Amino acid sequence: MNNMRGFLSSATGLPPEKIRVITELVGGSFGIRSYSYAEHVAVMLATQKLGRPVKWVATRSEVFLSDNHGRGLTLAGELALDREGGFLALRFEDTADLGAFFDPFGPQIGTRNITVTMGGVYRIPAMFARTRCAYSNAVPVSAYRGAGRPDIACAIERLVDRAAAEHGFDPIALRRKNFIPPEAMPYKTANGTTYDCGRVRKGHGQGSGARRRRGFPERRERSKREGRLRGIGIATFLEASAAGLAPKDQAFARFDKAASCT
Repeated sequence: MNNMRGFLSSATGLPPEKIRVITELVGGSFGIRSYSYAEHVAVMLATQKLGRPVKWVATRSEVFLSDNHGRGLTLAGELALDREGGFLALRFEDTADLGAFFDPFGPQIGTRNITVTMGGVYRIPAMFARTRCAYSNAVPVSAYRGAGRPDIACAIERLVDRAAAEHGFDPIALRRKNFIPPEAMPYKTANGTTYDCGRVRKGHGQGSGARRRRGFPERRERSKREGRLRGIGIATFLEASAAGLAPKDQAFARFDKAASCT
């Protein structure tokens, strides 16, 4: 809301305190709704010129065709392993489509947001990423639902699955072997991101579904004979909360048996 007020103030010359922005159940994500669009400015300029209220309502088709889109990334990755399956290095080449016009969030998605957690929950000694940002004839790209971090998580997990399949490792065992252990926290990644805490192995153990995997090959073959495909998907995800940029506001409290509330 403050971002939008600032943009409208710059475009119309009105002081921010003279502009009231009301946001209701508009849907979408904070990124796509954080900044003003050309129509907002046009409405304000029109009401200034006419001296009367002016209303504009976009159709659903207009919104789909003109509002900022979420992302346009093309990622190619490589993962290096030793003979025992230990991760040695990770490399990504990324092409980020910015659309036809610049948006403040656009370049950040394909650069900073995909690299801040590019190692995922794994201990990887060496990492490298290069992004090429390019304009196209598409609508502008902005933050929407994760803004690049789910994208890099998906790419990492696909690399791990591919490595397991190509070299004969169990995909769960390969992940568990390379998880960052809790005793390594706070852990600083090869590209400078610090993870303050985490018990990845414990969380993964609770959700790995070992019992469901028993007898899976037989169930897969039975499904194949029936003309269906059956598979198991495994993934981990690590999120940089508040995009990793917001100031921290933390509190710690401890109570013992003698503590009382008044």
